[in-house]
Amino acid sequence: MAVSQPEIDRLFRQHGARVRRVVGGLAEPMADDACQVAWLRLLVQRHGVQREAAVSWLIRTAEREAFRQTRRAARLSSLEDALEQAGETVVAGFAPSPEETREPYRRLEELDVLSARRRRALWLHAAGFSYDEIAAHEGCSHRTVERQLARAKHAVQAA
Repeated sequence: MAVSQPEIDRLFRQHGARVRRVVGGLAEPMADDACQVAWLRLLVQRHGVQREAAVSWLIRTAEREAFRQTRRAARLSSLEDALEQAGETVVAGFAPSPEETREPYRRLEELDVLSARRRRALWLHAAGFSYDEIAAHEGCSHRTVERQLARAKHAVQAA
């Protein structure tokens, strides 16, 4: 049977301190946040939680949330440490320059010089299809695929 609102109130009075002790090794704000998230999730998901398993469900949920918060804090602190040590230059390594962003689009535009048949063969080859698979897909011979790809590569290089 599902947990009702009055039962959640009773569970909080009886087991609130116990749930808090489970995540007590964390810093005070993180432990409080983990417990609050667990109680809130119980309130939201009370229809799917069995009455007999509510306390263990709460403890597991609080532990998982504490773990998530610890990982999140570690990621944030490592980025903050990197910024303090290297300054703003460290951010430049994370984001591509405008020219680097434009390059893939420029290369795709070069494919516009190809016929639809050659472009399709090139895309299939780039997607990992073998020459025989491309030939079967396109309804042509293995040799035709070789010629189409060679001509497509030469046309792109010349462009």
